[in-house]
Amino acid sequence: ITDTLSDREKKYGSFAANAHIAQRLKFAARSTNGWYNMPETQREAIEMIFHKIARQINGAKDYPDNFHDIAGYAMLAEQEILSQLREKSEGETDILANLR
Repeated sequence: ITDTLSDREKKYGSFAANAHIAQRLKFAARSTNGWYNMPETQREAIEMIFHKIARQINGAKDYPDNFHDIAGYAMLAEQEILSQLREKSEGETDILANLR
């Protein structure tokens, strides 16, 4: 574990600095009304993106994996939204079909 923690600190900077950046980003998001109108999955995706942003800002400027992970979390949120929209659309189509 010590080796892993040492490697992470070399790559991403100190845990305390990452925590400070990430918590400030999360605080800003949680301070809005819109935050609580989103489902947990979207909030979690955004928080994970903030985590990756904090790592990038704090020390991983030459490490592309954070941006890859950010894209992945964004894609997960997008896929969920699109799936919900399809389900809603199909439900509305079923209701209209039953009215005929």
